[in-house]
Amino acid sequence: MATKKHFGYTGSIQKGTNRLIASSQANWGGLEEGSFIIFEDDQDFYKVINKENYFYIKDFDKVEQDKIFIHENVGIKLSLNDSIKLTFKEYELSSINVKNPGHGFKVGDILTIQGGEIKKDLIEDASVPSEIRVEEVGDDGEILEVELISNSLYLSPPEETLQEFKSCTLDLNFSMSDKRTIETRSISNLLYSEKGTVIVLNHPLPPNSKHGKISTDKWELILDTNYSKNNKVNANFKVLTESTPNLNLPLLRDDISKNEAILNKALMTMDKEIQELKDRLT
Repeated sequence: MATKKHFGYTGSIQKGTNRLIASSQANWGGLEEGSFIIFEDDQDFYKVINKENYFYIKDFDKVEQDKIFIHENVGIKLSLNDSIKLTFKEYELSSINVKNPGHGFKVGDILTIQGGEIKKDLIEDASVPSEIRVEEVGDDGEILEVELISNSLYLSPPEETLQEFKSCTLDLNFSMSDKRTIETRSISNLLYSEKGTVIVLNHPLPPNSKHGKISTDKWELILDTNYSKNNKVNANFKVLTESTPNLNLPLLRDDISKNEAILNKALMTMDKEIQELKDRLT
């Protein structure tokens, strides 16, 4: 009795190619080379000659709160219900240089940074900008020393790095933070065009986000021949892992409705092997 094995979920393949791409939930690490697959409603099956695990990552731009845009047609690289990670760069104030000390300031004055896209604090439900406190002043109230007392994270830093606070000017330098916002989503829909692909997410993006990277782990099966039917997208298929020890012919399965396809393939393989043997003997 053959043992039924499930490797799960769906796959996508384009007509005329031999690469079957799994949904992100599938783990084909344990699938053996030499296994056979057959799609539902198909009569032909295909032999797996190799498998690859790859990491898909691309830049994206926000279109709407629940839609992002990739500047390429993703084809079957991504599919419905794929689990994806959305990563956003974050920036923080790294240095302050007093360009013009100004006058009229006193110790303890607070200077609030203007501009930029601040990462929203979901607990406080607010975007709080970075703040600088005046630590030392001269006789005329000119700023001699400042200290950063609140360093907020920015999804996009202020474009204007020279900022004026009354009579003084500070030169602000923002650098990329070691921290990254990572959000997990799944794909609800894919909209293709010549310019790229719109991905509809199952949940909205974080507030204030505009750009980032999308990534996911995918498995790909390399088949022995090109797929001859029309494109399959998110199609169900079954895996046959039991085969004969010498010619690697698939065994009949009681859970496969198209056993005649398996038998025909086995007969064709044997016919070829016998003919090659006859040719060598004559």
